[in-house]
Amino acid sequence: ATESPVMQSGLEQLGLPPANEASDEERGIFANKVRSFAKKTDSMTIGINCVLSPDIISLSWNSDLTFKNTDSADHSIFITEEIQVAAGESKLIQAAFRGPGIYGVSCDGPNIVGFIDLTE
Repeated sequence: ATESPVMQSGLEQLGLPPANEASDEERGIFANKVRSFAKKTDSMTIGINCVLSPDIISLSWNSDLTFKNTDSADHSIFITEEIQVAAGESKLIQAAFRGPGIYGVSCDGPNIVGFIDLTE
């Protein structure tokens, strides 16, 4: 009997974002990879250990975004500002995005657990 392969999340396949000193070309390659994995939706679910589903999304500029926390613990999400999402609750936000682009999403600390591709 063969085991079916474990599917990696988009975040696992994506790898680390380019460093601050990365070239425009490196940033462009990373942005294209984010876009290739992004799911067009206006919500992200926070699970156990801050695992987001989906972990990479595409969202239109000026759209609201809903974080739904299905974990039994409260979580603190950070995109451009900190957002508290209580256990079992949903929170509708309109983050203070600077404009279209790729935004990292961190949860309960500095580690990036997802990305948002904000489009015009």
